[in-house]
Amino acid sequence: MDSRDKRYIRHLAMPEIGEAGQRKLASGAVLIVGGGGLGGYHAELLTRAGVGRIRLADRDRVDWSNLPRQILYNEHDAETHAVKAERAAARLRAINSAVEVETHAVDVSSANAAVDQRRLREARHTVGLRRHRRRRRNAHAGAARRRPVSAMSDARAAGPG
Repeated sequence: MDSRDKRYIRHLAMPEIGEAGQRKLASGAVLIVGGGGLGGYHAELLTRAGVGRIRLADRDRVDWSNLPRQILYNEHDAETHAVKAERAAARLRAINSAVEVETHAVDVSSANAAVDQRRLREARHTVGLRRHRRRRRNAHAGAARRRPVSAMSDARAAGPG
């Protein structure tokens, strides 16, 4: 067994995941809207878990004020005002080269729309509505007045909409 095969050995030993669960993770895809504090954290954890494909949408650039809470970026990124989606992708690929990382340096709107990390109400609404129409799971996390807010919905369990 080479070192790459050992990466998920603890997942395989867990009855809740096992080989079937790890295969399911590897064949999964996630859209993360917003690569900031919450989005970056979730993107890194999903990359480490071995999710097969991660799409990251964020049009923002790295700023010095991002560094205390946004784990995917460093001082060089802030100095150069790097595009968050591009820098996040490079970091995620360095963590796990088997994960396909696709980036979109755009605002999410009804014209182009998931773990949803955006603070903007319109983007949250757009992502949620599209996920519901496609009968997919939708997770939302954010902060309102410095308090964490999260929600999960599963449109697959809902009746015809």
